[in-house]
Amino acid sequence: MRPAGSSAGRNQYVTADGRWRPHAYRPAMIRAYPFFPVEEQDGQFGVGIDAEYEGWSTVEGDRLFADDGSTAPVLADRLELLQWCVTETPRTQEFTKELLRLGLLKQETLTVTGAGGASVALGEYWVVDEERLQSFSLGDPLADLIGLIVKGYLGAIHAHLISLHHLPRLTGELIGG
Repeated sequence: MRPAGSSAGRNQYVTADGRWRPHAYRPAMIRAYPFFPVEEQDGQFGVGIDAEYEGWSTVEGDRLFADDGSTAPVLADRLELLQWCVTETPRTQEFTKELLRLGLLKQETLTVTGAGGASVALGEYWVVDEERLQSFSLGDPLADLIGLIVKGYLGAIHAHLISLHHLPRLTGELIGG
């Protein structure tokens, strides 16, 4: 299934000429591209490079290295972003495990109904069960709720719930063409 926000050959965050729409969120790994983290045998991470990337140029664009061989700002920024991704991945995995353990995630299917009444299922996705969250904070052990707060998860949960309010706009754009 295709992710919500896209259809064959189309991405609602990208204009017809291939540029990102102003203020569109771009996931970190897309921002880091054509660089990506590679786990080494010793558990450390290195940097992989997509050698087939069409944006490489020896004529124009930002330099990756300065004349003295040091890292240029554009590469330093990408390396910092990759380091952040590597650091945050385990934290995201722990966050997800905790939400599953507490029964706070549920799976939904995004269905879009077009002007002619035909429905299209765009994909399944996981969301925080807001009803469960509300009952959770009243009926479950206080220690679990405090744990969400201390770990910074409660803020992330609320940010996720707020982001879900974009779905009607995105599906409306998708139906409208």
